Amino acid sequence: MVNFFRFIVLSIFGGAVLSSCHSDNPDPIINEPLPVETFQAGKAPPEYPASVVFDNVNVITMTTEEDDVVRNNQRVIVENSEIIEIGPQDSIAIPTEALVIDAQGGYLLPGFIDSHVHFEHDGNLEEVALLFTEPAQMSLYLQQGITTTRSYSGTPRNIDWRDKVSSGDWLGTRIISSGPMLNNPLLFEELGIDIEELSDDFLENVSVAVPSDPDAAVQEVNRQVQLGYDYLKIYAGVEEAIYMAAVGEAKSNDWFIAGHIPEVELETVLRNHDEIAHITELVERFEDQDMSWEVYQQWLVDMMVSEQVSVVFNWSTDEVVMALSEGVDVFQNDSYRFIPEPILEQWRTQIGEESSLTELEHERSLALAKSLIDAGVIVLAGSDTSDPGSIPEFIHRELELLVEAGVTPYQALLTTTRFAAEMIEKITGEDTSFGEIRVGHKADLVLLSNNPLTDISNTRERLGVMVNGHWFTQEDLDEMAKEFQKMPVVPLKFQ
Repeated sequence: MVNFFRFIVLSIFGGAVLSSCHSDNPDPIINEPLPVETFQAGKAPPEYPASVVFDNVNVITMTTEEDDVVRNNQRVIVENSEIIEIGPQDSIAIPTEALVIDAQGGYLLPGFIDSHVHFEHDGNLEEVALLFTEPAQMSLYLQQGITTTRSYSGTPRNIDWRDKVSSGDWLGTRIISSGPMLNNPLLFEELGIDIEELSDDFLENVSVAVPSDPDAAVQEVNRQVQLGYDYLKIYAGVEEAIYMAAVGEAKSNDWFIAGHIPEVELETVLRNHDEIAHITELVERFEDQDMSWEVYQQWLVDMMVSEQVSVVFNWSTDEVVMALSEGVDVFQNDSYRFIPEPILEQWRTQIGEESSLTELEHERSLALAKSLIDAGVIVLAGSDTSDPGSIPEFIHRELELLVEAGVTPYQALLTTTRFAAEMIEKITGEDTSFGEIRVGHKADLVLLSNNPLTDISNTRERLGVMVNGHWFTQEDLDEMAKEFQKMPVVPLKFQ
């Protein structure tokens, strides 16, 4: 079994490379890296050039259902934050004073969407509840080609960051945020914490809501709606009466319902949730069923097709949990070099922590993911960043795992581009205009060295990222991440 976990660690991190990696294509001719002090996530973005041109580029638009469509030798023109023209490079004139990026045969894709993140990092849950960082942590996502994030544990900080990025005041990832997680007070009792001694402000800042009865659950949902959160997050352990009251009120507000599987019959959950946060939880619920795995898997597929329930794959974080449980110090891997030391110090306490996850559940999760995708269920990629050991880089491992499960690279890419954007449209009720490369869409783009349709691991080989029309080379982004690594980390302690 130890060898299996060594394999996991090699799988998670073995292909992790940045712009310095070997590429079959020469480096593109691009602008020189800017001094890092002139830009950073969580600060004002740089001014737009007159226009930006991606020249000699192969474009994977993600607009088609076909698996291998690449528009070769294209020219893409961006003005401000919008794509204004796409076509063969010899058919479109380059605007005067444009910043020209000669991609020299690189591959342009929509910016990636991470559908499960947390912006507050877990503490050890003994003294430290959470670790707060500067908004510059958004640079870790941009560095990995991620231009949009869905927070699965909303706090007032998330809303503030979301609005400042949306208005253009800040450089950063687009943010869609749940409200504070609807939870069960018994969780705190198990940790030896008296929830009655915790202030409302404390609970809000750790993204926890603990309604004591159905009426309180209704009030909490309404409160979150009024405060401007984007959707409802259910945590494991919520009792049925409170769950039904909360989802009923959410539905009356036309609010998206996502999260873990609570203490409720699975069929009831699938008829009420819009999205399940982890595919693992569906696999774990098999233990409660009086049927074979094959019958259960088909029942799940049929139910989720019928009820239009999506699921975030999230197996990359389960892999690292399994490795930690075997005593593997994954934090020595180079992938963690951009994570501030105070966070790593807290995360190291998880080494050797027992985990119930098994190799069989890993295999079943992959099989279930493929069956769901083949049936048309929306499966999304999520890194679960800020969970101990989980980092934005895991978005690439999500895609690799899906391909290992048997889906095509194009199907895997849909989980972090168009399908993820369509789910955000369902959440917000608004046209996203990202997740695809189209004229009129937002200029959220990632430029790769090589074709991810021939090898999905090529998403790790990035040359640069454009977010909301602002172009950064991979060297720029690496410098931003290095600066974040030096910034202060503030612990929020239980009081």
